[in-house]
Amino acid sequence: MICADVSMSNDSPCQVRLRQDLQLSPQQHQGRSYLVVKDPVARRYFRFTETQAAILESILEPSDAETVAALAELSGSTIEVIRPVMQSLRDDGVLIPCRVAGLNWETVAAVLDSRFASGSLGRHEREKAREQYAKLTVENARRLLKFWQVRAVDAPSKPN
Repeated sequence: MICADVSMSNDSPCQVRLRQDLQLSPQQHQGRSYLVVKDPVARRYFRFTETQAAILESILEPSDAETVAALAELSGSTIEVIRPVMQSLRDDGVLIPCRVAGLNWETVAAVLDSRFASGSLGRHEREKAREQYAKLTVENARRLLKFWQVRAVDAPSKPN
């Protein structure tokens, strides 16, 4: 069993915690990113694809609400626009509000890393994001963020 605690009831949200003894290790193999989880009790390794790892991480540690709120405030956007960007499997969307907010690369990297329970982006993904951020102009970022805001306002509300 990988999960130490799963508690579900009608009146409380689902809580999932990994066992403390599991070891998480981001890996690269043949140009692809994986998350390897070592279970010392079962003496087994579990390899998660990038998508599987992102899903696992979003379940274990959803994007910090304070980071989402701060990025929304600094970029002049809304939480409704920023939250899905922070929860996305893709990194490039996060760069848009960061550029609008005028954040330096170190802060952007910290925002990107805050989305993952296993620690941080891989070296290759970080460098790719850094290159994209360097090429992204404030004007283009503002334009795209404005488009997302208009789209969010015009989107029909989902039924409950």
